[in-house]
Amino acid sequence: MLARIVRFFVFCGVALLPVFAASAPDERGVLTIAEICRDTDGDYLPELLGQTVTARGVVTVGTGTFHTKRLQGFMQDETGGIQLFSNRPDMDVHEGDLIEAHGRLANHKGQTQLRVESYSLLQQDVALPEPIQLSLHSVSTSELEAQEGMFATVSGRVAGKRRNQGGQFLLLEEDAVTAAEEKHSLIVFIHNTRGVGISLDPYSVGDEIEVRGIVSQYDYGPPYGEDHEILPRHAGDIRAIGLTRRFYRNALAFGLPAALVLLAWMVGLRLQIGVHTRKRIEAERRLTDERNRHAVALRSIGEGVIATDLDGVVTVMNHRAEVLTGWSQGDGVGRHLAEVFPVEEAPSGRESEGLLHEVLDANAVLTLPSDTGLAPREGEPLQITCTASPVRTSQGERLGAVFVFDDCSERARMEMEQQKASRLESIGLLAGGIAHDFNNILTTIAGSLSLARLDMPDDIDADIGGMLAEAENAAMDARALTNQLLTFSRGGAPVKEAMLLGDLVRDAAAFALRGSNVKIEAAIDDDLWPVEADAGQMRQVVQNIVLNGQESMPDGGHIRLTVSNAAYGPDEAPSTLTLGEGKYVRVTIQDCGSGISPEHLDKVFDPYFTTKRKGSGLGLATSYSIIKNHGGHITVKSKLTVGTTFDIHLPATEAAVPESGKKLRALASGSGRVLIMDDEEHIRAMVKAILRRAGYDVAAAADGQEAIDACSSAKRDGHPFDVVILDLTIPDGMGGQEAIQHLREIDPDLKAIVSSGYSTSPVMAKFESYGFDGMVPKPYTAESLAHAVQRVCAASSA
Repeated sequence: MLARIVRFFVFCGVALLPVFAASAPDERGVLTIAEICRDTDGDYLPELLGQTVTARGVVTVGTGTFHTKRLQGFMQDETGGIQLFSNRPDMDVHEGDLIEAHGRLANHKGQTQLRVESYSLLQQDVALPEPIQLSLHSVSTSELEAQEGMFATVSGRVAGKRRNQGGQFLLLEEDAVTAAEEKHSLIVFIHNTRGVGISLDPYSVGDEIEVRGIVSQYDYGPPYGEDHEILPRHAGDIRAIGLTRRFYRNALAFGLPAALVLLAWMVGLRLQIGVHTRKRIEAERRLTDERNRHAVALRSIGEGVIATDLDGVVTVMNHRAEVLTGWSQGDGVGRHLAEVFPVEEAPSGRESEGLLHEVLDANAVLTLPSDTGLAPREGEPLQITCTASPVRTSQGERLGAVFVFDDCSERARMEMEQQKASRLESIGLLAGGIAHDFNNILTTIAGSLSLARLDMPDDIDADIGGMLAEAENAAMDARALTNQLLTFSRGGAPVKEAMLLGDLVRDAAAFALRGSNVKIEAAIDDDLWPVEADAGQMRQVVQNIVLNGQESMPDGGHIRLTVSNAAYGPDEAPSTLTLGEGKYVRVTIQDCGSGISPEHLDKVFDPYFTTKRKGSGLGLATSYSIIKNHGGHITVKSKLTVGTTFDIHLPATEAAVPESGKKLRALASGSGRVLIMDDEEHIRAMVKAILRRAGYDVAAAADGQEAIDACSSAKRDGHPFDVVILDLTIPDGMGGQEAIQHLREIDPDLKAIVSSGYSTSPVMAKFESYGFDGMVPKPYTAESLAHAVQRVCAASSA
């Protein structure tokens, strides 16, 4: 008896040993799903079954999706998937939740199951893992077991379709498998308890479908027994590849009646077409009978119309064709097309005869180029637009051809003018850049020459000093060439200053006539009133007029210049001038050339008007615009074989002529700190040498940003700059117009001088409006630069 009791307790201890072992807590940390489910050989780990573990992953199927009473879902990490199972009604996880689940491991019919005891939500709306591409070849192999619990996609042909109390089933298998090959299949299962609206009703045996869902094990009994399954989660997880049999059935059910209706409609339409065809034939017959009446209607068309027969004989001409060709209908009808309508296509040389045959053979509308020429019976040749079409009957019989044309000479001329203006605009952009660079070079030359002249010892040969002065004057006179280039660029308002016109007019005319056989006779009043003008633009006006006079005297002659004062009271100004009362300076330029014909005299100031073979037609038009921008007036008088006289009136001013308007031969001295900003290194070096000689402490910067940094540093160190000289245009960098805004924020008391080779820039014309205290156009001499600096310094101390 005692032995029996001992054996009973031993048996119970052995039997209860696994229970105590299973309930022992696992001391492992958070495990990956692969560590939970299988070892490196792919075998399940029996020693973990029944133990409590912790795993982390993204929920791919939320609880409540597959069952209503039991909470079942799936979780996946980067190593694999696992089934979640819980009887707890408070467990509520959704797709895209990143959770950390704690529970006991179980193995339900070969599939690992994590029976969740507790969980924590780490993050919501995490991106689901990309589904693995599952092949049906792996269904009967151990490879599929490694995919259990994972999000997968598989495609195949529907081989069977069943229902039972648990839900709906599809048997998915490979398509196009030969008898010698083995078929592999997979079950698609949908629970009856799901409320997400998935139905297998649209799919039939033989349909090609693609299913996306969770790989699991099927153990629901008939009709398919135990196997692997894929569990779609949403209605969009199943889609047909191509058209389903259900679609074909519906198409047949609805398409056949529609096809019968369409056939009946087409039969009726064909009958209607037959009726309309007979009516059309009758209408064409009537139209043929009314051919002569149509010819009358053609005469009222606004374009020229000429119709011919197959031989090219003119049969119809309208009124516009009579005007353009010079042939009346009575004279033209019956003649050959080449005689009445003699055209020539410029590129190909095709004439009327060849054009007629080409139209008849092509049986299509031909459009001639816009530069096709027409030689009328009388008058100048015309440039025309023309379309030519064959004339055929409804049966395709050729009757002849019709030509519709009109005069486009004026439009072609306007297009040529537009092209010419476009080319000149392009030249203007290039000319502006050249003028800027040229003025930079002249600045270095003129400044260096003036500096050399100032540094010349007193005992040096006077001739050397004269040559330096002459070279300096020539460099400054070359500025007129850049002003001619800037004629074509889009400059701004004139940079006006008070000046005396006498020397400027004489020097500009002498510069234009240098090396020619035309002499100058100048008469200039000694007490001329000053005017406010742009010196460069005034030189340009004088040179344009003088050069026209020179060209009118190929054998030589003389041009007389007169600069005088003119005052007009009320109603005293000549009737040819639109001037009010007041004081003016009058400039008269008179040549003894061939003169201008009366029919051309009123057009000399029109843009692009010229009688020269190679002229641009812009010289006098530019001069007229410049004088108007200065508030003045310009007129012209001429007589053939006698000569031409231009009269220019500019308003006089009471402003005093500044010293800079006269020849400066002394270097104005001063003191203070000056910053020169220019992108040209040789200009920076030259300016530093000039201003240091004049007594200033000078620093240099290559662009606006360097100037801003230098001024900021000097302000912080307690030694700010007194004056900055800023170049207006810096290629690929910050120019003076932008830099001055930043410099004013750094030091409101800073004096600024703007300098540029674009003398017609609006910043140069109205420098005070842009934040500057002075301006010095390029090129400049040492004296003019030092004077400009001294002037702004004196203004600041006043």
